[in-house]
Amino acid sequence: MPVALSIDAKSPLLIMSYVKNSIHKSALLAALSVVATPAAAEPVFFGPIPYRSAADSPFDLSDLGATFFLEDFEDGELNTPGLHPAIITPILGHLTDPVIQPPHEFTDSVDADDGVIDGSGSDGHSLRSNFQVIGLRDPPIYQLSIAFEFDAISGGFHPNAFGFVWTDGMANSSVIVAITDREGTEFLHHVDGDFGDLHRNGGTADDMFIGFFLPTGISQVKLRSDFVGEVEIPLETFEIDHVQYGLVVPEPSAGALIITLVVAQLLLRRREGHRPISGQF
Repeated sequence: MPVALSIDAKSPLLIMSYVKNSIHKSALLAALSVVATPAAAEPVFFGPIPYRSAADSPFDLSDLGATFFLEDFEDGELNTPGLHPAIITPILGHLTDPVIQPPHEFTDSVDADDGVIDGSGSDGHSLRSNFQVIGLRDPPIYQLSIAFEFDAISGGFHPNAFGFVWTDGMANSSVIVAITDREGTEFLHHVDGDFGDLHRNGGTADDMFIGFFLPTGISQVKLRSDFVGEVEIPLETFEIDHVQYGLVVPEPSAGALIITLVVAQLLLRRREGHRPISGQF
């Protein structure tokens, strides 16, 4: 069981690596520019990234249980430190609650959660969204959602990084992520691409990781998927898995380090070129 690490408010929050490979260098450099500018508080998004197991996460998960956590729902509960389901006010009518989906022919867990990567997620667990019809027309509009909030008391901190894996949903669905920072500012992001497919048999070919980094800390995350059209089977929801969150620090890429060294060398040369003569200030 992961144990939350209590962090003093004066200690550095950015204490883990941001990415572990070169695939996300553009996001890394963007994150570096954000961290280097204290006034900036815009989130840095990355993904969608194909995902079959925790090894595909862009986050460094080598030290889980201290200041980074992964919820895979395999114990049938949402119980990692500091993470709680959040209440969403319905736009129209009754809004059902998200539920943890047990192994079933229609469950779509991350591929590796059943112990083998074989193109099927039916033998694992996932978190299924709620749903409501918000457009009473032909065809109807479905709005599906899952929301989380972070409790800094039990978790020990507000995370600055968050990610999840989309595992299933209606074909041609859109995905929208709304993030609220610790000051109450909300950022809205429409994820590029169409999600979902026509199959509900646990296939994992469409499983995608979506994540972001917000240096000012995260208090709430809302995930929403909209779908317009007729539904032939009573499964008007989407599923997610491998919710992961914690504290990370961007590690400079080789290019960023070279630039830093060049700038430092130029400043040193400039300083040496203007060294005061003895007896002068």
